[in-house]
Amino acid sequence: MAPQNVITFLFLLGASIFWWVMVFSSSIRRKFDKPTYNFWRLNAQDRQDWSALSLAGYLVGGLCF
Repeated sequence: MAPQNVITFLFLLGASIFWWVMVFSSSIRRKFDKPTYNFWRLNAQDRQDWSALSLAGYLVGGLCF
């Protein structure tokens, strides 16, 4: 396998692992979402909406990679 193919494969593997960890680990998702909550000053309903949208986005990312 050519070196550039290995680098591409490792990048895709790393991206896939990241997305699936974000899908299955709620504590890591909360840690990544906390700065968003503080920056936008979201209320409880907006936080739930943001969490649902971010989970959907992570799932789509995991399925694509």
